[in-house]
Amino acid sequence: MGKSSKMEDDFEGEVKLISNVHHRNLVRLLGCCIKGRERILVYEYMANSSLDKFIFGSRRGSLNWKQRYHIILGTARGLAYLHEEFHVSIIHRDIKTANILLDDDLQPKIADFGGYTAPEYAMHGQLSEKADTYSYGIVVLEIMILFVCHCM
Repeated sequence: MGKSSKMEDDFEGEVKLISNVHHRNLVRLLGCCIKGRERILVYEYMANSSLDKFIFGSRRGSLNWKQRYHIILGTARGLAYLHEEFHVSIIHRDIKTANILLDDDLQPKIADFGGYTAPEYAMHGQLSEKADTYSYGIVVLEIMILFVCHCM
């Protein structure tokens, strides 16, 4: 099997896996396209863009504490689903404010979660949910600390 054929198979496998993941705190995959070397994933539209805009960018300081709390809790629920509730463990590998999107009601949806890991790979300690948990902790600190700093 050639390199490009394997890449196509891997991409298609990831798309099939992601298209079966349904949770209120995960961005829904609507479709995909393969054209030559380009691979495009089409996700649902998130009206409020990503959390990083509210923490570091142009909308900095516009979230109140209740909204921040719901974003923290919703993100945790989405990660718990990926790690424990889906039929295979999905390790995100890139939890950060830019990958937490916010819908019309500022509810969080995790994006870019194509990090499926074969169980035998995860069992040997090379990759585990701990990486996501650590990154999630950093996101929580950013949300809390920057909220406190903005209020002072």
